[in-house]
Amino acid sequence: MPSANTVATSSNGSLKPPVGISDFGELYREGYTFVDKSLLIREVLEDSAKVTLITRPRRFGKTLNLSMLHHFFASEVNGHSTRKMFDWLAVSHHPQVMEHQGRHPVIFVTLKDIKEKTFRDTSTKLGEVLASLYDRHRDVGDSPRLSDRQRDDFQLIRNRQASVTMLANSLKLLCDYLYAHHGTPPILLIDEYDSPMHAAYSNGYFDDMAGFMRGLLGAALKDNSSLHKAIVTGILRVSKESLFSGLNNIEVNTVLSPEYSRWFGFTEHDLMVLLLLLSREPPESDGIGERIRAWYNGYRFGEQVVYNPWSILSCLKHDGLMQPYWVNTSDNALLKEAMGSAVAEVKRELEKLIRGNTLEKAIDPNLVFSDLDRGGDVLWSLLLFTGYLTASEPRSDHLGYITCQVRIPNQEVLGLYERNIKEWFTDKMSTQGYAELLTSLLAGNLDEFKARLEDYLRDSMSLFDTSGHHPEKFYHGLVLGLMCGLKDTHVVYSNRESGYGRYDMALLPKADGRLGLVMEFKRVDDPAQLESSAEQALRQIDERWYAAELRQYSVAQVLKIGMAFSGKRVGIRSARSQ
Repeated sequence: MPSANTVATSSNGSLKPPVGISDFGELYREGYTFVDKSLLIREVLEDSAKVTLITRPRRFGKTLNLSMLHHFFASEVNGHSTRKMFDWLAVSHHPQVMEHQGRHPVIFVTLKDIKEKTFRDTSTKLGEVLASLYDRHRDVGDSPRLSDRQRDDFQLIRNRQASVTMLANSLKLLCDYLYAHHGTPPILLIDEYDSPMHAAYSNGYFDDMAGFMRGLLGAALKDNSSLHKAIVTGILRVSKESLFSGLNNIEVNTVLSPEYSRWFGFTEHDLMVLLLLLSREPPESDGIGERIRAWYNGYRFGEQVVYNPWSILSCLKHDGLMQPYWVNTSDNALLKEAMGSAVAEVKRELEKLIRGNTLEKAIDPNLVFSDLDRGGDVLWSLLLFTGYLTASEPRSDHLGYITCQVRIPNQEVLGLYERNIKEWFTDKMSTQGYAELLTSLLAGNLDEFKARLEDYLRDSMSLFDTSGHHPEKFYHGLVLGLMCGLKDTHVVYSNRESGYGRYDMALLPKADGRLGLVMEFKRVDDPAQLESSAEQALRQIDERWYAAELRQYSVAQVLKIGMAFSGKRVGIRSARSQ
């Protein structure tokens, strides 16, 4: 008997990774390798909730899983019978579940491709999607069990002649029509329900979009007696905009929930079987398993550790080549926008994350788009739910927040953080200017380095906030971010013990003969004290032997730099030691 999460292969037993294949019927007919998630069907049927919202990061199998549910419950999909599609999967060994195979009318609609620039274009695109949905159920439009008015409304939506108001009610109406025609209430599957909301937020028509979606989802999911069960997937839970206002029969499952945690993403067992199919040898024999763990592992859904399926399948398709497959499937606009609006706060805490440490953060499971401009804790919730962080040790409080230990999941995502930090600086400084700033520092040309750094601060200081109890941390984070551009030539250390204390920053060269640097920062209110404070920072490096760590690595030349900051002004003192 197959167990949950077995791997079913094509007819010849070879590995045929279904990269980009999200239609279960196509996967079945074309013989693609399938990581068996069919016992998701059993969990759906045993779930007492009438409406279930499942949120997961993009490319974690949401569309394929909903397509699998569609093919299971419907008797045919796109003219193809579904009767034998599940005989090869684990669910086939559960007779009480198989009794439902092909027995339910199903409404399956995906909104993942609705990413228009204006609300007018979005309304048009939604009309096309819903018209196509009605066309797939065209036989219902002529059913004698529908009234004349119902048949007329059906054709208006199918022929793209419906008003926006009628479109907003179209899913509820289709439930009514299917129930009347079949005598059985349908199952409703809505894929990527929040994709139009992402586009609306980024393009400035969020309120109009929220109003439409409130009508579409509210009518279909709230007190709908023509509905048997609904499964809705997305990336974020949109709640405060009241998309699900008054809906008391919805169960929400996020990446922090134990329910449904095995069915989105690949488990360790899934990976091992896939690797055996790839190489026909134990995965650890050539080290590929360990390399894949470093690149793509690290996600935790509930208590289940999972791998990013898009990256794993892409890696296997390219014979084990490790590349950032997942992070390159999107422009990451929402991430960049949110991180950009909280730069001062992010700089201080990204340091620990990039170094492989964790942060304790309060996560709001009810994250909404209209809160993103606030920055702060909202950012960490966004990063977690979109897959740029992973969490462990969740615990709830009386305010509804969940406190977690968050960290960067793997090497693939770490590279994205490093690139984004570099882009923050090159957005305000030409790529050539940024390179020359770093070159001047490594060459010990500190007059040029100071001039370029002050130019950058004059252009960018309005983006940052140096207020608060520890404004010097802002400058520390600023310089740390600038140093990310040196990752290929130097190891960047921050706040590490050396000698008789902790230096602020050190650059350890990766190649012999290169200059090593140790840096100490001060912040003053009075610009007249810049030079004396920079001199004090330089003395501190010597008095506390901060260069000792670089000496342990046999760095031949060390440049000691004391820096002082006052607003947009910089003071620098330096000394070399052999």
